[in-house]
Amino acid sequence: MRDLNSRPSRCKRAALPTELIAPINVGHIVLFFYFLAILYISRMHEIHCYISGLVQMVAYRAYAQDSATYLGIAGWVRNLPDGRVEVQAQGDREVLKEFIEYLNEGSLLSKVESIEVDWGTAGEIYSDFSIKYE
Repeated sequence: MRDLNSRPSRCKRAALPTELIAPINVGHIVLFFYFLAILYISRMHEIHCYISGLVQMVAYRAYAQDSATYLGIAGWVRNLPDGRVEVQAQGDREVLKEFIEYLNEGSLLSKVESIEVDWGTAGEIYSDFSIKYE
């Protein structure tokens, strides 16, 4: 009597999909994401701004944070003792240019007189945009 569970010797088992793919080295995955991060950082621009005028006690920092969050920009904003507001922001160059326009417009109660902008490449990478209270 023939065993129904055994296969004839001339039939080969079909390869599983996981067996068809070459084994992936974890080191290759790490290198891939490392180079992806370098590519992302090299495209990331940074601005450091000083905003002068009536920009404190008029919800300017909240306005800057809302604008940055809307545009997908990371960084921070804070008041300075001399009455100015300081902003450091990171993102795509074109988006940062638009953000500078938002900063120049200001909140409803603010009166922006001038903005000093210094462009650079991102050093420390921020994950969101925050208000610094110092």
